[in-house]
Amino acid sequence: MASTPRRRSAEPAAISGVERRAGGPGARAAVGRITRRGLRRPGKLIPPDAARLKSRVIRLPAGQAIEWHSTKEREELIIVLEGTIELERQAAGARVRRTRAAAGHSLFVPPQVMHRVVNPTGRVARYIYVTG
Repeated sequence: MASTPRRRSAEPAAISGVERRAGGPGARAAVGRITRRGLRRPGKLIPPDAARLKSRVIRLPAGQAIEWHSTKEREELIIVLEGTIELERQAAGARVRRTRAAAGHSLFVPPQVMHRVVNPTGRVARYIYVTG
């Protein structure tokens, strides 16, 4: 007996009206909106109506760097997708400290830390940052 092939879901990129059960039988949580986005292209990952999170896919060409910055009161998580990056961080008046991370690794940056991301290699690097 031949089996029928499974059909792929024609699910839209944003799903509205998703209900979730919370607490027990009959209890319902608020209806939410789920957003899905691919990671291949640079750009924002979090929808504009997100309250606290910010995220983006970054494509960093060989030998380039993101300028020095601080996420102020927010924490930052960096997830390396492709290539290798170095996270440089510096406290006021202190020497620069560097941490290298390759694809498949992540880096955590605490709030109020001055830092920048550098691509020290001859190849393109891609990473995701999430702050919140």
